Amino acid sequence: MNYLKLGSQLRIIRERKGLSYYQIFEVTRIQPSILKEIEEGSSKINSVFLKSFIKTYAEFLGLDFEKLKIDLAKKNQEEHKEKNKVSENSKKIKKTNIRFKNRVKSIFLIVILLVIIPILFFQVSKKEQDESIKNLNNDNLVKNETQQEESQLQTDEFQNQESILDHQISLEKIKKSVFKHELLIQSDISLSLYFKVDNHFTRSKILDPAVWYYIKGKESIYLRLDDKPKDIQLFYNGNSVELSSDDFFERKFE
Repeated sequence: MNYLKLGSQLRIIRERKGLSYYQIFEVTRIQPSILKEIEEGSSKINSVFLKSFIKTYAEFLGLDFEKLKIDLAKKNQEEHKEKNKVSENSKKIKKTNIRFKNRVKSIFLIVILLVIIPILFFQVSKKEQDESIKNLNNDNLVKNETQQEESQLQTDEFQNQESILDHQISLEKIKKSVFKHELLIQSDISLSLYFKVDNHFTRSKILDPAVWYYIKGKESIYLRLDDKPKDIQLFYNGNSVELSSDDFFERKFE
C-alpha cells in the first residue's frame, strides 16, 4: 500500500469511528495538522518522523502496522524529486542572476568606455593643439627677436656710419678753419686734460667719454694729458697724432 492510499484509509476508519483530530491528539500527542497531512498524503512531513507518526496513528485506530506494508520509499523518492526540483530551480535562478549581473557589468563597461574614450581623445587633441600653439608662439617669438636683433644691428650700423660721417665732416671743418692750430680729441673714458692756447693761461677740462672736444688756436696750442693715452684719439689739423704708451702725454703744437 502506498502512502497516499494509506492516508485515505486512515481517514475513512477515523470517520467511521467518529473520532476528531483533537481526540486522537489527546491520546497520541500527534498534532491535528500532522494527522490531517498524513490523511491527505502530504509530502511536507519529514520522512524521518513520518513512519513513527503513521505507526502510532494506525495502532490507535486498531490497525496492524506491520501488515499494512507501507511503501514509504515512493514518498521518499517524491520528496527527493521535489528537493531536486527546488535545487534545480535555485540553480537556474542563480545562473540567471549571474548572467544578468554579467550583462549589467558588460553594459556598464561599455558605457564607461563610450564616455572615457571621447574624453581622453579630447584631452589628447587639446594637449596637441596647445603644444602646437605653444610651438607656434615660440617660433614667432624667436622670429620677432631675430628681427629685432637684425633691426638693432642695422640701426647701430647706421649710427656708426653717421658718426663716421660726422667725424669726417668735423675734419673737413678743421681743414677749412681760419685757425692755424686745431685739435680734435675723443676718449672712451673720462679724461682730464690741460691746455694753453696762444700762450695764454692754462685751462683744465674734464672730457666726457665718447664726446669729441675741439681746441683751436692762432699761434700755438699746448696740451697735457695725465691719463694713459691708450683709449684716446687725437687729430691735429685733420691728421691723426700717434700717442706714446707713457703715463702722460705732453706736447706743444706751434
